Amino acid sequence: MKAVDVQFEEDDDMEWAMVKVYREDEDEEMAIRLQAGDQWVLQFGYYDQDDEFIELSQPLGEKEVGLIPAGLQKVMKKVLASEEGLRVPGNLLGR
Repeated sequence: MKAVDVQFEEDDDMEWAMVKVYREDEDEEMAIRLQAGDQWVLQFGYYDQDDEFIELSQPLGEKEVGLIPAGLQKVMKKVLASEEGLRVPGNLLGR
C-alpha cells in the first residue's frame, strides 16, 4: 500500500479522524475512528441483500488501542486536532 488517507469528518456535534479500508469484491468497508476524548471505535460496514448499508460500531478498549501502530495513532490525533485530512505513507500502518 503506497499511501493511506486519514480523513477528518464531522456530523452534527461530533468530529472524528478516520482511516478506512474498502474491499470492493465483498462490498465491505472497515475503519478505525478516533473521536474527541481519545475514544477509539472500530467500524464495519456492508450492504445487505436489500442493498441497504449496514454499519456496525464497537468502541475499543485500552488493550485494542495498544495494537494500533503508534505512528497511525499520532497522525489520527493530528488530523482530529487540525480538522484537516492527511495522506501518509502506507508503511505507517505496520509500525
